[in-house]
Amino acid sequence: MDLDPTDLLQGLVLFEGAYESNVLRMLERLLPIGGYFVDVGANIGLHTLVAARRVGARGRVDAIEPEPFSRKRLEEHLRLNQLENVNVFSYALSDGRGTAVLHLSPAENLAKSSLRAANVTMGLSGQSPGSVEVQTRTLDEHISSANRAPDLLKIDVEGAELLVISGGLATLSKESSAPILFEASDLQTAAFGYSTQDLKRKLHEFGYQVFRYRVDGLERVETDEPHRLEDLVAMKPSHHPRLRSA
Repeated sequence: MDLDPTDLLQGLVLFEGAYESNVLRMLERLLPIGGYFVDVGANIGLHTLVAARRVGARGRVDAIEPEPFSRKRLEEHLRLNQLENVNVFSYALSDGRGTAVLHLSPAENLAKSSLRAANVTMGLSGQSPGSVEVQTRTLDEHISSANRAPDLLKIDVEGAELLVISGGLATLSKESSAPILFEASDLQTAAFGYSTQDLKRKLHEFGYQVFRYRVDGLERVETDEPHRLEDLVAMKPSHHPRLRSA
């Protein structure tokens, strides 16, 4: 029996994305049709696929995934869903251009590969199968090459979120800079020598306020709050009309 590509997308959302349903709903509210979405840490493509369907043929999605096996699955999902508005990049985003060691996660959870070995097996019973050397670029460098300002960013890089944001001064410091969907975990950031409070302070420097998802809307997150593991959204005042018009 042939696999219906639409069934694959729905299956990914149902089985792998149910725990991120708030994030996916926010993605669809903030991302305009015809827009440009950058998925930093795309993994096997859940957010990429939803975004690609959302922006349509006139839009663009950049999926950045340095981990080879996840990237291969991502590319297969794009092929099966017949999505041609997605560009896949094999480098990692960081605070500088160069190379880095990416530690691979055990097969039981392919989403935990990290630039720090301590984060790879956290909460898992398996052992890392090893590491690979990857190229690094900055967010500013990536956006400059794209020659288009993003409408929405998603950053989920197992503790390296501050590195990505620090490499995005030109991209993120404008009043019109894109909202950011991101994961905050003090367990993961500790391996990089910073905290989620530091991450939020950097976002505040760029003019963002940080919110958590609630059933009835969004709740402001205080800078000094710790986060064991939480999905958050960073927005500027110019982003709020998008929510009201969605």
